[in-house]
Amino acid sequence: MSNLVSRRSFARFTASAAPLAAVPSNAKVPAASLQAARPKAAPLTFPRNFLWGPETAASQMEGAVKEDGRGISIWDTFSHTPGKTFHGSTGDVSADRCRRYAEDVALMKDLRLKTCRFRVSWPRILSDFIAISFAS
Repeated sequence: MSNLVSRRSFARFTASAAPLAAVPSNAKVPAASLQAARPKAAPLTFPRNFLWGPETAASQMEGAVKEDGRGISIWDTFSHTPGKTFHGSTGDVSADRCRRYAEDVALMKDLRLKTCRFRVSWPRILSDFIAISFAS
């Protein structure tokens, strides 16, 4: 049996640990029940060619919400509704990757990252389609 982590084995492991998350931190739980909840599998390892790196969400990183023809997203509408977000925060500026991407790439290079998964909001790609869809 392989001891490499697959999405399926990670999901099974996470699901098996879920009952432990429901136990309050100050609860008295017998050690035997904790042992029973742990899966009896070989230690999991990542493949040699596995690349570690950061991941970002468009709403956390992009900024430039009303620029370059970007349409309005559900998050834009939600975050601009009073009382829906902490201190009225929106993604209008965020980490401002649209304007500061060169600095971000330089930081990743300094950290010797070999990969970065970034997301772009769909309204930036399909702005006309999304605007028409919501207007209909």
